[in-house]
Amino acid sequence: MSFTTYSVAYQNYALPSLSAPRALIAPLWDDLNFTTNSKLFYQQESNKLIFQFQDVYRISGEGPYNFEVILYQNGNILLQYLSLTNLMDDYTVGIQNQAADDGLTVAFNEPYLHDSLAVLISKFSWATISPMSGTVPPQSNMTLQLTMQTHNFPTGEFWASIQFETNDPANPIYYVPIHVLVDSVLLDLTAVNTGVPAKFKLAQNWPNPFNPTTTINYYIPEIARVELAIYNVLGQKVKTLVNRLQQPKTYRIEWDGTNDQGHAVASGIYIYRLQAGKNIATKKLILMR
Repeated sequence: MSFTTYSVAYQNYALPSLSAPRALIAPLWDDLNFTTNSKLFYQQESNKLIFQFQDVYRISGEGPYNFEVILYQNGNILLQYLSLTNLMDDYTVGIQNQAADDGLTVAFNEPYLHDSLAVLISKFSWATISPMSGTVPPQSNMTLQLTMQTHNFPTGEFWASIQFETNDPANPIYYVPIHVLVDSVLLDLTAVNTGVPAKFKLAQNWPNPFNPTTTINYYIPEIARVELAIYNVLGQKVKTLVNRLQQPKTYRIEWDGTNDQGHAVASGIYIYRLQAGKNIATKKLILMR
């Protein structure tokens, strides 16, 4: 969807992209087709504009897809997916600006969307940094304070990144990822003060898709033998990241896309599996070279 351009792009890309339409809202960017049964409804309300896509098909016949795009007056964008029959994994979900130099990729060529899913894209107002600018002398450093405001957040995991602009000709712009876990579990003061997680949890890796490295966080509430390993889609173990006794703590580990022999593995979907005692959790990640 775009209100400023009428160009059509059948091939989807990660955003931002100069090959994509400008000022783009992409709830499901794929080579879609409106058949005789397909419909697009819109409705304007006091603080929002609603677009409903009904019985839209992929050009190759998969579908139907039923979803909504809701544009709010405050700038928020809500994407709601009712049903996505036989959805393929080669699509893009995200937004980009008019200049096509700033954007957000929610998903790109990965199994992300599913029935009854809602995706809210909102302004980045839950984190503040102080100071916003400064000068760092050579061979020195500066401490920045990052403050999170999550009291109005639903439970779940949230990702963002901080963009730093410098006068370093080798690295004029670089990004630092932010990963926030909002949990409804109430912790006692002992757990908070000691940093002991309230429950066992395996977080989604970030970034995802990734190249060349990705970060995995996991939470161990009690001492246990812990194994964290990467598997391919055939169930074959590719890489053992952790295999030892660990204390109750929040852990972070990186995977550089290599196997146990130190060789780079191919692009594709991989499974990472965490076992701590009797607790087991698995998630998917995507490596794109």
